[in-house]
Amino acid sequence: MPMFSMALAELETAIEKGDATAVTVQTDKILTALPDLKKSKPHKNLKQITAYKKIATEFGDNVLAVRKLAINGDFGAAKEAFDKLESRCAECHTRFKD
Repeated sequence: MPMFSMALAELETAIEKGDATAVTVQTDKILTALPDLKKSKPHKNLKQITAYKKIATEFGDNVLAVRKLAINGDFGAAKEAFDKLESRCAECHTRFKD
């Protein structure tokens, strides 16, 4: 989903700039699209759909953590949480995307 890539890039920039408003805008975009991600089917390892949905749920939890930290002004911790968020993306793509 290209929207996720674009929003993640803009989210990272917002964190680097210390812009909590922009962080909220980007996390809202991601969270709005998350239900569609959870409903989608992976490209491979179809028998592991439960694991796929778990990763998608954890992805949402990571997005919320980034937002909360940024809103509280802790951009250092928000960057660390963002890094975990990106690793969640990589994990899912490695396991489930062609």
